[in-house]
Amino acid sequence: MCNITSRCPRYLGTNIKKNGFTNYLKPCHKCKDCKYKFVDKGQEWFISPDKKVLIKRLLLERISLRGICRVMDISMKWLLQFIKEIYRELPDDLNCKINLKKVKHNDRYYIKLAVN
Repeated sequence: MCNITSRCPRYLGTNIKKNGFTNYLKPCHKCKDCKYKFVDKGQEWFISPDKKVLIKRLLLERISLRGICRVMDISMKWLLQFIKEIYRELPDDLNCKINLKKVKHNDRYYIKLAVN
């Protein structure tokens, strides 16, 4: 058994072993009992619903996207995907389709809205 202080998130077992690394060089583990693969403290990477509400409010305040990323400690890629999700939740009776693209201009990223 590996000398790891964590437990299996599924069955809380301690019979776990090392199982390589993720693409971001985080150590992976595997439970020997239930064969579940996991990353130690992996749930800390997810954005909480409270934080998502705050990000929505910051988007309404005309703060730059890069500033929101710095303050909320999130990536630009995640923020742009979140904005796409917000637009998908809009009602269909707007009679338009919105396409979002990330555009780089002069070392800055912008969101390009294309209305069809």
